[in-house]
Formats: sequence, C-alpha cells, structure tokens
Amino acid sequence: MPVSVISSLSLFARERALHTLLNARGEGQRPAQVLTLDVLDQTREGEFPFKLTRTTATTTSVSTLPVEAECVSCATGALVDEALESFDDDSELIIALPTAISVAGTLQFAENRACTVRNVVTALDITTFEDDLWARRVLADSGVTPRPHRRANPR
Repeated sequence: MPVSVISSLSLFARERALHTLLNARGEGQRPAQVLTLDVLDQTREGEFPFKLTRTTATTTSVSTLPVEAECVSCATGALVDEALESFDDDSELIIALPTAISVAGTLQFAENRACTVRNVVTALDITTFEDDLWARRVLADSGVTPRPHRRANPR
C-alpha cells in the first residue's frame, strides 16, 4: 500500500496540505483513502482521546477512541499501526497526523507493514510558524519547559 504522511504544527496548514495532495491526483487514479487523527483534551493520565476521521471513495466515518499509552506520539503510532492493517491495500492511504506529532514514528510502522512511503509532507504556514513553534503545547510535548532567563557565563 502506498502511504503519504502529513505532519504540521498548524491544523490549518495540515488541512491545506491534505487538500493539495488530494487535488494533485492524476486522472484515472483510484481515490485516496484518508485517515485524519486529532487529539482531544486529555482527561485521564496515560489515556489520550483521539478523533479519527476515515474517508474512502464512498464513505466517511468519524469516531472517538481513547488510547492508553505513555505519550501522545506512542498513542498515535498505535493508531497508525492499526489503520495500516484495516485500509484497502490497493489504493493510496494519506495519513494526516495530529498537530505537533513527528512523522518518524509513523514511518516506522509503515516500514514494519511493508508499505511504500510515497510522500512525507511537513506543512507550514509561514505567517504563524514562529507562534506555532513556540506554543506551550508544542514545548510541553517535546519535554521543554519554560525557565527564567539565565546568563550562559555568569560573572
């Protein structure tokens, strides 16, 4: 199964990239299948609720699913692994990752399933990139916590 993966710090940039990939498909190609993953507000420690939107040529289904995992990236990887097993092998699968999730873990699952990774897209909105990069959720997910300014060479 050919797979394309979209990652982004911005939900709007991710949606534009998905729209662009879908519209760039050539005549005669089978419609792509799409899995869009969004993380909802965490309510319990160690459990990450996700909204999954699965789109095929004929249907769109939306569901919410709590996933137990150590981190949101691990939970995302588990969902991608499960999705790679459940989608049709003959047409391309486009996976739109939750914002601020690295594509590296997703690629690992695709390789483990002997999928062909066709595209890896990191979608950016240049007008909001700096704000997105320094957003608290991005810093928290990466393990960085804000600290008071320190001088590098105190004298």
